[in-house]
This record gives sequence, structure tokens and C-alpha cells, in this order.
Amino acid sequence: MSKTYFVDISWTFDGGKRGRKKMHVAYDGEKLRKITTLMSLEDASEIYIDSLNSKIYDDLLTLLRQGVKVYLVRKLRLIKEFRDKFKMKKNDENDAIVLSLMPKDAFRPVTLEEVEIKASLHPFIQKWVSLSKRLKTLKRWESDGFESKLLPLFKKELEREKDRLEKEIMRIAREKIEMYRWAEEELGLHGASLARLLLYVDFSKGLRKIKNFIQGNKNAREALTSLAFAVYSNARQGRGPEKYLNYIKSYEGIKAEDAIKKLRFMIIKDLRKLWCKHNEGRSI
Repeated sequence: MSKTYFVDISWTFDGGKRGRKKMHVAYDGEKLRKITTLMSLEDASEIYIDSLNSKIYDDLLTLLRQGVKVYLVRKLRLIKEFRDKFKMKKNDENDAIVLSLMPKDAFRPVTLEEVEIKASLHPFIQKWVSLSKRLKTLKRWESDGFESKLLPLFKKELEREKDRLEKEIMRIAREKIEMYRWAEEELGLHGASLARLLLYVDFSKGLRKIKNFIQGNKNAREALTSLAFAVYSNARQGRGPEKYLNYIKSYEGIKAEDAIKKLRFMIIKDLRKLWCKHNEGRSI
């Protein structure tokens, strides 16, 4: 007999590697159980989860291909609201139970296409982000006067690898993300930061919801800031789409930080308009 499960997904579980053994917690409406993989829910017809992270991509791909329906909570803050409503303490077991108490419209369907795209891009983006942070550290060392013969060589090698990864990310994004192609062709936006942003943000939502989501999601926020900074830097050097070049010129007298903040909002507004344009002219 098929069952519906509500699962609190562990962000730290890695199969016991490096001593991380915190497991996912599943609730079927009657019993709680700790699991190491979603595949152990063999009788599941529906699974409701609180997060969609890279550690469960393989499981989700298999389950979705088998016809199991998977739903993701729309806003994590809803879990806290319902936990407070029922006066429950915060722990994994209670969070799994809380998911079962939430209305169905608090979740959205997870699609096979969505997970396939995330699974194919995530490893490259993760490495690209890591290299970006390392390069930022090296540049800070340079500006602080740190001297080493190996530093320039190491920096050059990291930059070469980062460029290679970005090209691969862009190739996959062009192939698999329609919105990426539209943004590249019509807005002149491109790069790993754009691909990363489109992985996390659903531009079918209203502009206010998009802004609120980005504000509360670290990955989306970092991606948007990185994209805005790249557009700003290129515009300062006379490169990039004319629209953004003119924008930067119009704010010539303000601080770079303030210009980038304004540019962030312009970019998400432009992407939202772009989505509407290609989806039956839906209004913002």
C-alpha cells in the first residue's frame, strides 16, 4: 500500500563521511523513522520535503522517474510559524511532523526537469564558487603586501581553472535553461552567476515575492550580487549591454556599493519582465 511521507532533510548527512551521521527524519502520519536515503521509503507515492539540496539529487531523480510525486515547502519560515502555532520544540522529528500539519498549498511540486538541471550544474557551480572565494583571498593577500614567488603562479592557475568551469557552466545553461538563453540573447547577461541565480529563483513569481526570496536565500543573494558586480565592472570599462552602460553613466557620482544595489533590483526586474514576455505576456 502506497504512503505519503513528510521528510526533514539533513543538510549535513554525507553517508557517515567525516563523522557526519545526522540522518533525515521521515514521518508517515503515525510513525517517525530515521533514514539515510529517500530510496528506503519504498512504499512512497508522495514525499513532502523541507529542502532541496545536492545530497538528495540522485534519490530524487530515481524517485521522480519511478512516478513518485515530490513536493517542496515554498517558504522555510512557514515551518517555524506552524511549529510555534502548535507549541512544538525545534528538532528534526518535530519538523517532520510539522510538515504533515501544513496545508498542501504551502508546497510546490518538484519536477524531474528541475532536478536534472540542478544535478548537472551544481558540481560545476560549487567548484566555481569555491575558486572565486580562493581567488578573492589571494587578491587580498596581494593588496596586504604578502610576497611569494608561488603566489602569482597559483593565482594564474586558479584563474585558468575558474574560466574553464565558467565556460562549462555557460554551455550547460545554454543547453538546459531556456531562461538563460533569453537573458543572454535579449538582455546581454551571461556567465556562471546568472546560471547560479536561475537555479534558485523562480521568475514566474511576482516581483515582490522574488525580492523577498532572494533576501532570505544566501545562494540566490550571492549570485545576484556577483552578477550585478560583474555588470557594473564591465560597464565601468565601457563593456556590456547599452542599457546597463547608460545606467552606470547616469549614476556616475554615487558610490559603487549604492550603484550595485540599484543594479541588483534592475536585473531582477528585467529578468522578471523577460519571463513574462515569453510566457503568454503575463503581467508583473
